[in-house]
Amino acid sequence: GDDFFDLTNKERAQMFGYWAQFLGFMEWSVFDGATYCSAVPTRAIEMIAKSTLKPGAAVALGTFLSELSNKAPVLEGGVIRKEIEGRSRGRRDGLELSQTTSLALLRLKLKGSLSLDMASDAEAWSICVASDTPISVSHLTLSASI
Repeated sequence: GDDFFDLTNKERAQMFGYWAQFLGFMEWSVFDGATYCSAVPTRAIEMIAKSTLKPGAAVALGTFLSELSNKAPVLEGGVIRKEIEGRSRGRRDGLELSQTTSLALLRLKLKGSLSLDMASDAEAWSICVASDTPISVSHLTLSASI
């Protein structure tokens, strides 16, 4: 039927969660005895970065995001992500990253997997998190130690 892919029961929702975690798009956490899942694509982005970027070579963030969206269409700029965001009420500026992508890139920076830089004459993307001041980034570099 039409509901073949719908998460209409506990078992389907659990399997969706397990696959999303396995593929690096979400994480489980326990709080006050209850289990929650969160969209945290850090591991997926790191796996794609490792498979597409040359360690130590800076690449324009827009170029990386294009590669990211081709390999994982549910992430920033991907066709599935665009479809979902087109249905939402909130709109972001064209060069403003989503909070999930922003947090994932910042986690990878803190982990030492990536460096995030802003070249003065380059296209500036905004990493937006809890702060009122976005972080401007134009390039990222995969750590040579990865």
